[in-house]
Amino acid sequence: MSANDPDGGTESSIVSGTAIRTEISGPIPPPDVLADYERLLPGSANRIIRMAEAEQAHRHALQSKAIDARIIDANAARKEARMGQFFALAIGLAGLAAAVIITCLVPGSGGATVASILGGSTVIGLVTIFILGRRLPQESPGADHIH
Repeated sequence: MSANDPDGGTESSIVSGTAIRTEISGPIPPPDVLADYERLLPGSANRIIRMAEAEQAHRHALQSKAIDARIIDANAARKEARMGQFFALAIGLAGLAAAVIITCLVPGSGGATVASILGGSTVIGLVTIFILGRRLPQESPGADHIH
């Protein structure tokens, strides 16, 4: 910025400024800022603190619900696995019992062939399912974590 001097010369002046930027991390501002809020609007500091406490309580309730849901899911998965094992045992025993009954009821090699196919396929099928079931990737129940 320049201005004309009455003596015919020019005069220069420099204007400078300072900008201050403050970032607040968290729900409650620093004490000096909180005091400024309180000075401008009495009772606002208490309202800000109550708001932060309510937000924290809400967050804790959500996390607690998420943990409870994961526990319920884990218990259901455990119960489902036990039921699967029970039914696999029942199917396996039924297949082997059928193979033994066919061997006893059908004379000759025809009965033995049918019984061995029935019994063998039952055992091989169940073993294959158990081995593959343990190797297949499981969905991760915690893919959508709440923070």
